[in-house]
Amino acid sequence: MKKIIIFPGCTIKEYLAKGEIKERYYNPDNFFDEVYFFTFTKMEIENNDIKKIQKIAGNAKISVIPLGNMNKGIFGLFSLIPILKNAIKIANKIKPSCIRSYTQFFEGYVAAFCAKKINVPFIISLHTAAIKEHEYANSQIARDKSGYLTKLFNNLNFRVKYFLEQYSINRSAIALPVSFYLYEALKETGFSSDNFKVLYNKVYVNNFVTKVNQNKANLTPVILTVGSLISRKNQDVLIRAVAGEKLKLQIIGRGPRKEILQNLAVKLNCNHMIEFIDSVPNSELPDYYSNCDIVALSPYYEGFCIPVLEGMAASKPVVVANVCSLPEVLGGCGLVVKNEPLAFKLAFNKILGNPHYRKNLEEKAFNRAVALDGQRIENEEKEMYSLFV
Repeated sequence: MKKIIIFPGCTIKEYLAKGEIKERYYNPDNFFDEVYFFTFTKMEIENNDIKKIQKIAGNAKISVIPLGNMNKGIFGLFSLIPILKNAIKIANKIKPSCIRSYTQFFEGYVAAFCAKKINVPFIISLHTAAIKEHEYANSQIARDKSGYLTKLFNNLNFRVKYFLEQYSINRSAIALPVSFYLYEALKETGFSSDNFKVLYNKVYVNNFVTKVNQNKANLTPVILTVGSLISRKNQDVLIRAVAGEKLKLQIIGRGPRKEILQNLAVKLNCNHMIEFIDSVPNSELPDYYSNCDIVALSPYYEGFCIPVLEGMAASKPVVVANVCSLPEVLGGCGLVVKNEPLAFKLAFNKILGNPHYRKNLEEKAFNRAVALDGQRIENEEKEMYSLFV
């Protein structure tokens, strides 16, 4: 019987709240018989809610095990010992075939330590890089004109994350960056690429194809963006881009900046053209992509950016900022622009004002999504597991 312990990027309760329950995401092609989720919290989903998340593990039996609360900032180091002891104790009873973490920081550290103690292979997914997060934080500090203490805290936070990153990656049997952008960033940081394999995030084209044929023309063109409402996602640029235009902007996501973004829309007198949607179950997302005209993303930093690939799978023109991994994921099959309102505004008008150009972008986008189809990535992931289990 094949068992795996998973350290996800956040609690299962959070995934459920966000609607991010994706088919076989943690169990490619039902490779494992039992999937155990170790999470950093005291309160997880109830047992009777397991059926709501079942599909993320396919046909496997699911167990969700909260290890206890952990501060993931600088002071998180002080709560590591009890978490480690608890994780090792439970893992010894489970006797997993392998352990996998979906982040290289606190979860990755505990997962790597645990795998070493019980002598099983450790696999790690890399959705970010400490150095790139540090660079983004420094740029944010500069934009906000923050003081010395903020800069000091940011530098300390980077040192903690870099220590955790080094420990977890260096003890992995294989490390899986989700983009070549991250692969190169981690190599430049000093990590050996001998055990690296780039494995893109999974988006299944079939989930979007049936919706494409149902698409109807909008009287007012709809721009869609998907992402948490946090500073890094930078939806401000898109709100400014549609201000004064006959365009509707749909923003799907939850987060602490919702009120700030709403106030910006009011200030620019375009709030009547902005629709905020807190969360959408993953199974319903294709409907929103199908009903939009353009997908747009304007973040400051992304390790991959799944909505880019989702937009292409839905045969939509995609416009992205020229930052980080976005041009790589787009693969020349959409528009890459400066991360500023005017550049996005001009791109929207270019696409909407030229039907032939728009059709060409839609076809190129779809072909790119087919080439990166989630089933192909899932097969690669299953083959990777078979090397260690």
